[in-house]
Amino acid sequence: MCISDYWHTIQVVKNQLERDQKVINLMAAMEHVYSFVDEIQSIPDKVKSLEQLIKTILQQTFECAIFIQDYSGLGFASANIFYFQNVSNAQQTLLL
Repeated sequence: MCISDYWHTIQVVKNQLERDQKVINLMAAMEHVYSFVDEIQSIPDKVKSLEQLIKTILQQTFECAIFIQDYSGLGFASANIFYFQNVSNAQQTLLL
């Protein structure tokens, strides 16, 4: 192997670690959102006015959970392909 092959391998591993960190950050963000949901339950009269927001949070949580489940069940190479496909799909959805 030449130096460029080693450098490429290092970049692939580095990129994977960065993606893994993004998934961890996603889970932390989800946890933070649910601390809001826990707090709002102490104010029952506000729950009704925030019902649509809570439904949206639940839907997004479901989608994130499926993404994390699928992502964590993949091997190294498959995770790279999966990540790029889903980023592309998410970007297309946001543009609609």
